Amino acid sequence: MEACDGAHDLARKAKTFGHTPKLMGPKFRKPYLKSIKNDFLDAEAICEAVQRPNIRFVTPRSPKQQMLGAPVVLRESLVGRHNEAINQIHGFMLKFGIEYPKGRT
Repeated sequence: MEACDGAHDLARKAKTFGHTPKLMGPKFRKPYLKSIKNDFLDAEAICEAVQRPNIRFVTPRSPKQQMLGAPVVLRESLVGRHNEAINQIHGFMLKFGIEYPKGRT
């Protein structure tokens, strides 16, 4: 499976049933994607990528590891929205001829 957020939970559940799940990073799937991203083409690219002898797999994250990563993702999202709002305000002000220096000042 591709190592997205939900795949770590599925891998942990599959392990309880006696399976040995293998997760691969999305960057290893990307070169084998032939067209636009959809589920069928993703599955085909993953199947082709895992057949390569030098593919590296990642270990499934524990729930604690996933929870530690959540604030980082949330902060990145909030910073992006903050910058987006600042740029939008600058754009509105420029429409009326008011110029401010770039950045958060």
